[in-house]
Amino acid sequence: MKALLFIGLTALLSACISTEHSSDRTSSAVAANADGLVCKTEKPTGSHRSTRICRTVSQIERDRKEADEVNRRSRNKAQINPG
Repeated sequence: MKALLFIGLTALLSACISTEHSSDRTSSAVAANADGLVCKTEKPTGSHRSTRICRTVSQIERDRKEADEVNRRSRNKAQINPG
């Protein structure tokens, strides 16, 4: 009886394990256009529907720099005003 219960619980818990990481919201499929656009399929947080996002390399780099600047400002503000 205990062995059957153990096997059943093991099967139930193993069914909950997912191979996809929930923090990874972008797919690995990235395609570059002849126009210089880089397109990738992304799932917005809280959505099951994927959307195709196309941006130029310069737009991607600008967005990355802006995000780094926001993070830097946030860290500096937290150091100045702890609490």
